[in-house]
Amino acid sequence: MSGMLAALVRRALGPRGASGDGREDGGPRLTELSHRVMFAFDICGFGRHPPHLHADLRGVLYGIVESSCAAHGVTWEGAYKEDRGDGMYFLAETPAITLVEDVALSIGTALRRHNRTVPGAAFRVRMAVHAGFVRHDGHGIVGSDIVLLFRLLDAPELRDALAGGHSGFAFAFSHEVFRRAADELALGRADYERVVMRTKEGGETAWIFRPGGPRPAGDRCRPSCGASAGDGDVEG
Repeated sequence: MSGMLAALVRRALGPRGASGDGREDGGPRLTELSHRVMFAFDICGFGRHPPHLHADLRGVLYGIVESSCAAHGVTWEGAYKEDRGDGMYFLAETPAITLVEDVALSIGTALRRHNRTVPGAAFRVRMAVHAGFVRHDGHGIVGSDIVLLFRLLDAPELRDALAGGHSGFAFAFSHEVFRRAADELALGRADYERVVMRTKEGGETAWIFRPGGPRPAGDRCRPSCGASAGDGDVEG
């Protein structure tokens, strides 16, 4: 493992997560409905990576997300986090909605740097961001908004954006996040494509980051990376 990769892993594997009663690290309990900005991540095709790299890839992802949040004023320490095996998600305070693009672009830059520096441990990531009300039921986070977050993360259109790009990173904002961030002039509208993502509950408007690139035709969807839990046999 390279020195840079090892350093990222050491930093990322420090204390993190939330207590079993829904308390954010050093913060309030989430047993009552609380509004949060929700960030979810999936390592594409995680199961196809050699098992001896799994801990390293996870550690790098955590390190990149943590450092990107710190660089742009989104609280990481104290935020509620859950590990998903081949990804993770965390809940940020509502003011983070004006910082979502800065954080996303920083994550993409750091991931590309890692992939160039450590090509033997290169990996691709999808990210989805939504904002809404959630609570902890004693087992985990519940609410229709957390369900929507993962529907966006697993949507074919976002998978297709990752498969069709060259950066190794693709992200989408829910319509709620995009609208509120755009109202605050916190993102560049022209860099996003409006899509209706196909979810189990029906169509959901979202915005995929496609800076200056060609827009895919119509309803195109080609096989891409697997779902965030267990679909590692689908190539991307």
